[in-house]
Amino acid sequence: MMVTNSVSNTPVKDMGGDAKNEARLNVLYSPFRKKEVNPQDWESKMAFWKNNITQWCLDCNSTTFTESRLQAVFVRNGRPASCLRTVIEDMLRHSEIMKLQDLLNQDPSSQSWSAWAVNHLVKAPLTWSFTKLKESLITAADYSTEEEYVHLAVLKKHSEQLRGACNNKGAKQIFALDEIKSILSLNNEVNMKVTLHWMQLQGLAAVTVMGGQTVVKLEAEGGRVGPLSEADLGVYRLRQIEKGLIGTLERLEVEKQETEQEARNYLRKGMRQVAKSCLRKKRELDKCIVKRASALENVQVLLSRVKEAESDGEILESYKMGLAALKATFKDAGLSEDNVNQTMDHVQEVLEVHDEVQSALSMPMAAELEEDLEKELADILSGSPEPTTDTIQHDSFNLPEFPEPPTHSPMSSKVPTKVVQSALY
Repeated sequence: MMVTNSVSNTPVKDMGGDAKNEARLNVLYSPFRKKEVNPQDWESKMAFWKNNITQWCLDCNSTTFTESRLQAVFVRNGRPASCLRTVIEDMLRHSEIMKLQDLLNQDPSSQSWSAWAVNHLVKAPLTWSFTKLKESLITAADYSTEEEYVHLAVLKKHSEQLRGACNNKGAKQIFALDEIKSILSLNNEVNMKVTLHWMQLQGLAAVTVMGGQTVVKLEAEGGRVGPLSEADLGVYRLRQIEKGLIGTLERLEVEKQETEQEARNYLRKGMRQVAKSCLRKKRELDKCIVKRASALENVQVLLSRVKEAESDGEILESYKMGLAALKATFKDAGLSEDNVNQTMDHVQEVLEVHDEVQSALSMPMAAELEEDLEKELADILSGSPEPTTDTIQHDSFNLPEFPEPPTHSPMSSKVPTKVVQSALY
């Protein structure tokens, strides 16, 4: 626990200019007033403390905390913050934290993500409200400052770190508990246990104990992880054997080099028999190295075949899914051999009708009309003048021909006046 009398040494973040404002610091470290008095200031102060508690947990790499631990950390001028109880209650009400014992009491085998969400996003706030009402009606809340709480945001952060490490090593990975600790840099057994238990509740990890050793299976892509099967445990054993053989070979190589160096040293001293003994030991080490190397090769071949089988299984599953999708597409689109044949027959019939229509439209005109046109074209080529409109009209009405024009000028003849007069009377 860290106790400090200096504000600058207190792990309080996001103060900005408020760090030098004594009045503001007094407000932040004082108990909460009723929210109805100043809702905006109440929310600001609550957000301030929530952010600082979260950041402190991340800095300490701790998933759990107690009120007493926070009081020892957030100290100003020898006085701890007196508003932390209200902050913890609000975080409980909004399911940002939960009691450690409540989390550990949940059974991962019967817990799904949807059930977890309902329990902690719906039931937990209602239970908290009922508990607070009962405490206010019966007696004052009897709580302990040593109650352990789990910060869910920090658990999520640790989960992402594990999944990121798993992505770097393959799609599916099985780890020993010590490897998980090294990935998360968690020295606290409680933090490690809480993180894995929470991941089990969300279906992100599967945990079992084999030969007194805790084995953890993770899913890199974030899908739900099923229980550890015999195949998973077999792969884990092979990897452990591979790891052990590599360590043995490294040790034998070092021992071989040391034995060879001893033989040289004895030879320089003239101790040939002892040097020969060292060489015999070196030869035995060579034989042992060959055997161990052969065993390592066999193990690595088996692991490679297992990986190939997993890949082949995924490919086969992809084929099945693709086939199912193709069948569903055919069914939705009405694609079948009968439908296609029937449709093609209809298309052929329509094309035949179209050809008949085109053939009818391209047939030549009547023969007599064609002969008249040919005759008229022949007349045009022979130079015969076409009948004029006047001639046509004249012929059609059977009118007499026009008289011939006179060939000489008319002359007047004088008739006696008397003859004319006698004719008139």
